[in-house]
Amino acid sequence: MKNIKVALVTEAGNGLGIKFASILGDAGYKTIIAAESQSLEVMNKEDIGDIEIVEVDLTKKESVVKIYAYIKTYFGQLDVLVNNAEIGTGFGQKIEALNIREMKQLYDENFFSVISLVQTLLPLLKKSENSNIINITSPMGDIDNMEDDNFVYANYQMTAYATAKAALNMYTVLQAREFQSTNIGISGFDPIRMKNCTHNDVQLCTAVKKEFLELLEQKKVPIS
Repeated sequence: MKNIKVALVTEAGNGLGIKFASILGDAGYKTIIAAESQSLEVMNKEDIGDIEIVEVDLTKKESVVKIYAYIKTYFGQLDVLVNNAEIGTGFGQKIEALNIREMKQLYDENFFSVISLVQTLLPLLKKSENSNIINITSPMGDIDNMEDDNFVYANYQMTAYATAKAALNMYTVLQAREFQSTNIGISGFDPIRMKNCTHNDVQLCTAVKKEFLELLEQKKVPIS
């Protein structure tokens, strides 16, 4: 399996996993989707070509370790990690309706699982000459957006989701600083462009695909 570039995309329900995996597949990557429960069931019914699907619970360390072992055994390295898995709950919930337990579950999925996955897969990312982590974010995680009354999602009142995405954005910035002198790049990427977005689907237009692939072309300093 030498000289094969390997990409792992996580998916937990936003429907973008296959789209990102397909883009990477077309760009020459061996693509693997780490899918959770319902997403796994949906994908198993679809024709996804050469994309490989593995079952995972991203909130469970032992499950993430199995993904590490699988990639290490069959490929030896990881070139791209796309942290796309997310859940979105609590639409319209104001303070009296917030359920702390549900918020913690969302943070486990949308934020803490990203850190856990990066920690676990770091040795495989270091094996690549030029590896990239792309954290899929949201315009709702941008404070400037949410303070703008004209922003389309400003009044969605998805406190858990929006704050988890804001936390992910900050983590990405801090992790990028840590990775500055390594072979690993990390970026946040918002695939939602308002003219391409409906409430039920996200179409990744050519410009968005191009922007996504350009993130993978950034060259880093190899680890000595």
